[in-house]
Amino acid sequence: MTSTRHTPRDRLVAAAREHLDEHGLDGLSLRAIARRAGVSHGAPLRHFAGVDHLLGAAAAQGFRELYAFVADAVDEVGEEATERERLAAAARGYVRFAMSSPGVFELMFRHERHAAQDEELLTAGADAFLQLVDLVDGAQSAGWRPEEHRGELAAVVWSTAHGLASLWLPGTMQSAVVLAGATPRLDDVVAAALRVLDLPVKTRTAVSARRKD
Repeated sequence: MTSTRHTPRDRLVAAAREHLDEHGLDGLSLRAIARRAGVSHGAPLRHFAGVDHLLGAAAAQGFRELYAFVADAVDEVGEEATERERLAAAARGYVRFAMSSPGVFELMFRHERHAAQDEELLTAGADAFLQLVDLVDGAQSAGWRPEEHRGELAAVVWSTAHGLASLWLPGTMQSAVVLAGATPRLDDVVAAALRVLDLPVKTRTAVSARRKD
């Protein structure tokens, strides 16, 4: 049970995320979150207009953490890395975040389950995408796919990393890879995706690594 967060609001968001990691979106309600957070059943409504707003806050937190994971992954390749290496590291950081926080990762893109128009969530989501756009812009300036629009190219990189993570988490991709006669290793699949995107495969950023605190 979550009991050491700084404020009741923080504890409620943390409790929602614990439920998401353990059970997904099934059975998620204000009553269940309040019970896990150790507060009264009515307490969540003093901080959020409804469960969708509470989940919106959790999703916004997820986008901020995604931004940090990507930034950490880019930092890991060092200041001497090429722009394409930085972008490849960002893709690995995206998948790493999904593996580390599967519950909130699912929630972040389920707009029907949270208050998608909350300003906090809109800002956090935009920041995460524009971070990727800036990395794509840097790679393009160094000669990678300069003929493509940076926003569209960023969407392709995003969808590649996101789709891979989304299929890996429930085990769907592993089963398919086995059917094709390969050994299902996440780092290998990510490396294949980077090769398809014509991005460097050999970086110092492993998908399986954990973010530094």
